[in-house]
Order: sequence, then structure tokens, then C-alpha cells
Amino acid sequence: MIGFRRNSAGQRKHCNVVLGGIALVAMCLVDSAADADVGVPVATAPSVSPAVAAASVPPPEVIEFSTQTGAAAFRRGDQAVLVFDTAEIPDLGALQSTPVFADATLVSLQGAQIITLPLPAREGLDLIPVSGGWQLTEMVAPPPGPAPAESQATAIQLPMRAANRTVTISDPLTGSNLLVGTVTQAGAAANFATSGPGFAILPSWLGTAVLPQADNLSLNITPAGFELSSAAPGGLRLGVLPAASASVVQQAAFGQGLNLPSGATAALRDRMLSDLHEAATLPALGRLTAQIALAADMIALGLGPEAKGVLDTAVFENPAAQDNSRIAEMRAVAGVLARKYKPADFTAPGIIPGNELAFWKAAGEMEHGHTAQSAPILAANLAMFEAYPAALRNCINAQLAETLVDAGQLQAAQQLLNADPANPALDLARAKLLEQQGQTAPALAAYQRLSHGLDLRVSAIAGDRAVELELAAGRLKPAQTADALDAALFDWRDAEHERHVRLRIAQLRAEAGQWPQAFTMLQSARTRFPDHRQEIDAVRSKMFVNMVSSNQFTQLSPIQAVAILQQNQDLIQAGGSAQVIDLLAQRLEALDLPGAAAPMLSHLIQTIPPGVARASLGARLAQVDWDAGSPVATLADLAQTEADNLPPELAARRAILHAKAQAAGGNAVAAVNTLASASAQPATADSPTLQTQAQIAEQSGQWPQAEQALSALVNQSIPPSGPITGDSENLLLRLATAASHNNDSATLSSLGNQYGRRIGTDPSGQMFQTLTTPALTGDQGLNQALKEISQLQALPAMLDAVTAPAAPPKRQTPVPSKSP
Repeated sequence: MIGFRRNSAGQRKHCNVVLGGIALVAMCLVDSAADADVGVPVATAPSVSPAVAAASVPPPEVIEFSTQTGAAAFRRGDQAVLVFDTAEIPDLGALQSTPVFADATLVSLQGAQIITLPLPAREGLDLIPVSGGWQLTEMVAPPPGPAPAESQATAIQLPMRAANRTVTISDPLTGSNLLVGTVTQAGAAANFATSGPGFAILPSWLGTAVLPQADNLSLNITPAGFELSSAAPGGLRLGVLPAASASVVQQAAFGQGLNLPSGATAALRDRMLSDLHEAATLPALGRLTAQIALAADMIALGLGPEAKGVLDTAVFENPAAQDNSRIAEMRAVAGVLARKYKPADFTAPGIIPGNELAFWKAAGEMEHGHTAQSAPILAANLAMFEAYPAALRNCINAQLAETLVDAGQLQAAQQLLNADPANPALDLARAKLLEQQGQTAPALAAYQRLSHGLDLRVSAIAGDRAVELELAAGRLKPAQTADALDAALFDWRDAEHERHVRLRIAQLRAEAGQWPQAFTMLQSARTRFPDHRQEIDAVRSKMFVNMVSSNQFTQLSPIQAVAILQQNQDLIQAGGSAQVIDLLAQRLEALDLPGAAAPMLSHLIQTIPPGVARASLGARLAQVDWDAGSPVATLADLAQTEADNLPPELAARRAILHAKAQAAGGNAVAAVNTLASASAQPATADSPTLQTQAQIAEQSGQWPQAEQALSALVNQSIPPSGPITGDSENLLLRLATAASHNNDSATLSSLGNQYGRRIGTDPSGQMFQTLTTPALTGDQGLNQALKEISQLQALPAMLDAVTAPAAPPKRQTPVPSKSP
């Protein structure tokens, strides 16, 4: 039975629908005078050629022909397609007798024989010419290779030995035309995939197959193989990729493309209205084709949200739409145009990856600010983009041009700008290109002009760029640049733009030494953009370290410094840098604000493990609490930061603080014992430890311990010769006093003999002489006795002069000046 139908161009097609009462895949041939290989389909049952009948029975995998025949083989969906360029109808009986090829089906055309058979994924077919036909073998399908680089922009050359003929068949997968090139030798195949505006080349196991999406495409034989060309003015619109972008081509698997309508905007609108009327008048299950056409019209006009709505409705109404690859592809592209890009849309079931879809996926990444990843793919497919209708190009061409410039794809950006020189939407990209090319003065003038325009986005970006150029030229300082950016922060509310500007303002504030403002801006950014806190915190952490290690931090007022540290305590992580923590502790101690410093030092202690660093920080906190008059907190600070094998200086400092706090708490005996134990070690028997031990012992009346500590101090600090005055004289007097309390006449006599002649005659010296002079005996003279009595009578006054505390300095109250 022979049926007829018409294609979209109005040409009549002859369709061989049924052979022998069995429904077969419809293979149609366009009735066109341009294709000499197309003839009237044959409706008779398959017959065996006389040559095959006369020969011996070949192996079942051989498809027999009486003359040399060209062949092609490729996959379409879950079927393998074999095309033979002959009118001779082969006998498939022997082939179908094998289990592997039992489901092989033949469609016979006047100029071609097409065999289709189911084939599992990742498997292929190997066709080898043999005497009397082609031998068919099942194999593992080789992966498609990269498309060859093109040296011209008007046609695609497909080098292939033994090219034989070109035939046109109907695609078993979509029903549209396929251009097939056959060969007569094994291994001659275009095993790669590529596509462009109006065509898609399919990977083949033998020969080549092209899916045309325009009526003016043709596949012709050349001395070197095949050539795909177009009768349109200018030929095929192909982009020549730079060598650096070759990887982009290799990564993209190419599909059949969107097959969007072309034409002027007005014509596309008329077409859209017509398709809209058709879709609206058809029942839900009968308007899928009209809905697809309507969505394609809308995408061609750049109406992304509207196209997505039509496609979503089609999927909801018609179950057949759920597995439609073209609907899946158009939904992904419509999502990009609607500013609702989702990467998962480009891997949905039914999607056939291709460089057209790769372009739109990169456009979606571009909208999300992923400039570096998207720009190479966008640049590689720029020629395809330029073939789109103007309405569609205008939707993204401004952002596309700016992305290419920002990513350093200057040649592609220049090409895009040159193609539309009068478009004012591209003026910002032109200014950016001037800046990238080093033409600062023209770029600045362009930015300043655009900053006063009506487009909020362009005005905001241009204003920011102009300020940055002024900074680079030295006409603005970092603080002034930050002020200008801050003043224009809300001129255009775009989340991505605002986040970058806030980070830039913080950086400039830090460069200007305006640390409080810098950290306030970063904290504001953390609040505004919670999804980017990791990125913002990395900036905060680096800035925090720079601030602490800089001299500018010490120049901040105490209130500013404390505010910054309290605001950014989370930046001191557990096990953080000991150097940073030590610097922070030094700054906190220098603030002279114990109430504010203690909580932050306590927080720092919790961030580091036990050891020397923790013990050192504990000593700092203990000192702060001691200075604040809290001995209990001082003891707690030392207890929670104890460690073994501390450096002598640190161990002594902690022991002194511990003893002072014990004594202040009423346990002077334990305090003296603590220091006595510390001073017994030669490494820690330093002057501060002995001084504290002596002071506490004197104040608590522990005179033996006081004498022991003072004796060690005298041995360490009194010079071996010369007059003894000042602190040294007072130290000797204290030792003599302690020895006197202990009735240690030997020590007193030794002190008098050793230091008596070197001591002064001031009250301290006279007191020392009185205490160290031996007691009166019966044979001493009256004059000596009277002298001793006189000294004893003066003893209270001398003691008062020695022991009386120094009066605190009186504050000078300014006297108000009198008016003349």
C-alpha cells in the first residue's frame, strides 16, 4: 500500500507504509527534481536478486547485492539504520534467521534500501564490503570523536575516501529528512557530532548522515569526500574557533538544535499570533504540534517566560510531551531567557546535548556571574548566536558582550560589537573594551557619559568603573573611592552587583586604615547575602589578620579596637595562629580597659589547646583580673591554663600572680611557700619572685622567710664596691630589720662589718647603723652610751621616714583663666 502526505514546504511525499501486510517504519522520500536519487517507492514484496539465487549460500550476516553498492550506518534513538544506495531489494531471510538480527526490517525506495533493527545502547554495527554484498557484524560502539576544525566559514568539508552517492531518506526518529552520504570501503565514516544554525551532523559508523533544518542545505560529493553547503547568501554561518578553545568543542556533544524560525520581528509576531490561534482552537490532546511551534516562535522573539508557560502547559496536558526531546530542550532555553536558569534542565530526560544547548547553558551560567566558565563556550558559538533573529539576540547581547570583555575574550567581543555598531545597549561593553585595551581616557569619558543615563544598571556599573579609573590614575584616594562607591550603592539594586561592591568598599576602607567601617561593611554583607558567607568570611579573616599585625590597629581608640574585636571574635578559630593570638592579647592589654579586655582574652583562651601559648594567655588574663581587683578571678584564670615545662620567665610570672592572689585572699603563708618553692629553683630565682616573696612575708610578719628572700636579693643586687644609696640602701635596711625581728645578731654584725662604712648618713643609713651596731657592754664609755640612747630616741621618727608610703601625686586642677 502506498500513501501520500505533504511536507511543510508543500511538496508531496511518497511513503511506503505497508509491505506484505506488516506495518513498517515509514521511510519517505521528497518528490524533488533536485535529487536524482529519489524515485517512486516500490510497493511489491521483497524479492531475491538472480545473482544471489545462482551463488552458493553465504554466511547469514552478509547482505547480498549483485553489483557494487555504497552503504552508510548510524544510530537513531534505539535503532540502527543501514542505508544502501541501490534499487536492488535484498533478501533479509538469511539475516533474520540469526537471533541478533531477527527483528531487522526493510523499507525499499526506488533509489535506496533502508534496513532498521533494534540495537542496545553502547553497541554499534560494523559493515565490511565482501564479494557479493556487505558483511554485518555487531560491535561495541566507538565513542564519537572531536569535530574537525574548519578553515572556511561557508561550508563543512567531510573528508572521506570512497565516497559513492548521496541519498535523502526519512528520519525514523523524527520523520524529517536525513541527508545520507554512502561509501564503498570499510572504515570511512564521519564518527563525530557537530551542529550549527540549520543543521546537525550525526556520528556514523559508516559514511555520514546530516539532519537538515533548512530547505536550502545540500550534501554533495567532492574529490575528497563530502561537502555540506547552503544555497543561502553567504553559505553556512560557521564560527572559526581559536586553537585555545578547541577543548570546548571536544567537550560538547552536539544535537539537532532548537530549529527556531527566522525572519524579521514583525513577521515572527504575525507567525506567533497565527500559531497561538491554532493552538487555542485545538483540543488539549491534539495541539501538541501547535504548542511546540508557538513556543519556538516565542523563543525566537525572546519571550522566555511566555514560551516556558506554553511548554509547561503542553507537558501537563499531554503525556506524549513528557518524552519529547525538543520540548525538553526548548524548556531549558526558555528558562534561561526567563532568568530562571537551572543546570538540571539541560540534563533532563530526552535532551540531546549539542553546542547550541551548550551555548544556552553557558548563557545561564553567565547570568549567575560565572564569567570564567561561560565565556569560552559563548565565544566559540558566537557565529551561531549571530544567526538568531534580532529579537532573540537583543535579549542577551549586552550581557554577552560584557561577559566576553570581562573574561578577556576581546576578539570575540570586538566581533560581536562590530556586528551591531549602532546598538546603544552595547555602549557599556564598548567602554569596557576600551578599558581592557588600555585606552583609559576614552574609556573614562564613556563611563562618565553612561553614568548619567536613564538605564539604572548601565548607570551604576559605569559610575563604579569611572571611580575605579580615577583611583588608578591617582586622582582619588582609597577612602574617597570608598565614599563614592558607598554613596551610589543603592542606585541599582542587583544582588550580585551589590555583593561585589560591598566587598570592594570594605577592601578600600581597609587600605585607608578605616578598620571599623571596613568590618561593619563586611558584617552587613554577611547579613544581606547568607548564601555567600563562606566567601565573605574568607575576606574578613584575611582582613582581620592584616589589621592585627599592622601598626594602624594600635592607633585606634580603645572603644574602636574593642568594638572590632567583639564584632569579629568568631574569626579566632580553635588552634589558630599563636602569633595572631599573641598580638591580640598584647593589643587588649594595651587598651587599659579591663572590663572589656577580660571577656575577649577569656574567649581567646578557649580557642587554643593546653600548652605554653595557653599558659601565657592565662597569665595575661590573670594580670588583667588582678589589676581589676579580683584575686578570685586571677586564681581561676591560672588554674584553667596550667601547663608543664613552661619557660622560666613565664613560670615565674604565673607564680608571682598566684602568690599575690593567695595573699590577697588571706592565705599569706601559702603564698610565701609558693614563692619559696619557685625561688628555690635556680632558673626561677629571679629578682621579681624574690621581691614579691619578701614583700608578702614582711607584710604578714613571716620574718624568717622575709630574711631569706631579702638576703638573696642583697647578694644579687648590691654592688661589690662604692657608696650604697637609694634602693640598695633601702634593701639593706629591710634585711637588717628582718634580721632584727629574728634576733639574728650574726647577720646584723655581718651586715654592719660588710656594708657599714659604705652606707649613707640619711635617715635610712642611720637606721641601718643603729640596727647593725652591736649591743652595749659594761666596759663601754659613757659617751658611747649616750650616743646610742640618742639614736634610740630618734628611732620612731626614722622609722616613719623610712616606712611611710609615698603620697599619690595630686591632680592639677586647671584654674579657669580670667578674662582680661
